[in-house]
Amino acid sequence: MTHPIRALEDQDEPALLRDQFRQLLRYRALLAVGVVVGLIGGGYLALSGAETYTATGVVLVRSATADPFATGASADKGINIGSERQTAVSDTVGELAARALAKDADPVDAGDLLAGLQVTNPPNTLTLRFSYTGDTPEQARSRAEALADAYLEHRRQRTEDSIENMAQGYRAQLKPLEEKRDLLEEQVGASGADDVSSARANLIVSISELSRKISELRALDATPGYLNQKPVAPKEPTGAGLPMLLGLGGVVGLALGLLLSWVRLVFDPSVRSTRELVRSIGAPLLGTLPRERGAPDGLLAIGRSGSRLAEEYRAVAFRLAYDPAFAESRRLLVTAPRGDNAAAAGAAANLAAAFAEMGRDVLLVEADLRTPSLARELGSAAHEARPP
Repeated sequence: MTHPIRALEDQDEPALLRDQFRQLLRYRALLAVGVVVGLIGGGYLALSGAETYTATGVVLVRSATADPFATGASADKGINIGSERQTAVSDTVGELAARALAKDADPVDAGDLLAGLQVTNPPNTLTLRFSYTGDTPEQARSRAEALADAYLEHRRQRTEDSIENMAQGYRAQLKPLEEKRDLLEEQVGASGADDVSSARANLIVSISELSRKISELRALDATPGYLNQKPVAPKEPTGAGLPMLLGLGGVVGLALGLLLSWVRLVFDPSVRSTRELVRSIGAPLLGTLPRERGAPDGLLAIGRSGSRLAEEYRAVAFRLAYDPAFAESRRLLVTAPRGDNAAAAGAAANLAAAFAEMGRDVLLVEADLRTPSLARELGSAAHEARPP
């Protein structure tokens, strides 16, 4: 018979998941151990960890511009905010901030100072958030402000150095032109030639252009940015409190307990469901024998009024009797004992009685030649199970 197997294999996925979850709940001790371990770990982290405080300052980054109030002027030209974020956590900024803090009686190494710094950039903005985590609220505030000021100072110096380098380049081009202009002026005064005057006029135009560029560079506003939000000393420590850590510990512990239960379930050789039984032996499931409480002693369940066990034996016999594979080619049915012989003897006797009730000719043979007891235990019950 194959239809019982198909019925088990065609279970829907939610039903299989529910079955597996119920099997995991059998190992309640492992689940409880996982939850307890998680709670202990969360409590330990909450009570043993030192309190830390975080202060945050917001810096608006801008580029140098000639006239910030002119129509269409923009202060974000040429700014790569990703590069600026990397600059904010560089060693140069850390050293500048460390020197400033040393003057305020807070000596700290640049590497240790940068270890507590976190710089982020909100999307679609030219702002940088300087967040510093310290041991005390005042330490977090002062170091966050020192790092933000050091970044602005470093950027201002970098901008002024760039302007000065460009101005020096223009002055280097201007000096030989001025010398050549003076020489042509002497020649014009001596000869008054038109070609000399034309060359002198061209030099004057070039000198005027270079002078204009130098003047524009000197007029640039080199302000690197603004500290829009100064860091404020936090009033409460940063991080999760005791309730949150206990909750997280309980969740992690429950996950650990489920993992341990799953491992225990995987390596458990016992059969836990009819589906696993059918899969392991490769045979159909004919029925499930219930356990009857308070049933009278005796081997035969057939003949008892209202017996669930008898009805299940009848159902098994009916399936066997009308199974084409068994009815046409198999006439011998063997029940082999595993451990106690009573279960196998009971199954054989009840199936034989059920076949007899159906009008089949049944021969019940006991193969235990050393201690035969089936005939004695059946006694007169075998005659009572015969059909009228």
